[in-house]
Amino acid sequence: MKKITEKQKERHFLARRNENYRESLRLDGHDLPLVTLDASETEQQIQQLRARYER
Repeated sequence: MKKITEKQKERHFLARRNENYRESLRLDGHDLPLVTLDASETEQQIQQLRARYER
């Protein structure tokens, strides 16, 4: 069996952490929809947040 790299471990951990968090919220009675953004939508969201919070 081939060992995975540190980068692969980190990517797997972050993906599982997000899934576990959403599932935990669901068990507590909160339904949080999955948000998927492409690169341009992500950049637009970052710019909006910067405009709001940076002075």
